[in-house]
Amino acid sequence: MKLKLSIVLLSSMLTSQVYAHSFNCNVKNVSNSSSTPDLVFITMNCKASSPHSSGTGNCTATTVSDDTLAIDASTELGKRYYSMALTALTSQKTTYISAYGTCPVESPSTPSVYSMKLSH
Repeated sequence: MKLKLSIVLLSSMLTSQVYAHSFNCNVKNVSNSSSTPDLVFITMNCKASSPHSSGTGNCTATTVSDDTLAIDASTELGKRYYSMALTALTSQKTTYISAYGTCPVESPSTPSVYSMKLSH
């Protein structure tokens, strides 16, 4: 029983560390570049709570962005996130976004979106 409890506690601590890079504010802008055509970047109007440090996942840049996230718009899930980001930008709804503990290889300073939620 103690072993199971220890495993649950450890996994919850690790999960919170990996996904701590999160935001709860408005989207400031959404951008795309020809140098990384499949990536869409979302800049938030606030800083991340517990931002990832360099060396987390593929986040190998010296500084990991504390206000910008990346979406792979070439995937079906990425297309849904992109649509939600544009909706959040135009409506200025409060947006909750959390990031994976990893960055795309093409942008080692920008964490990848894990989940997104819009609210009033």
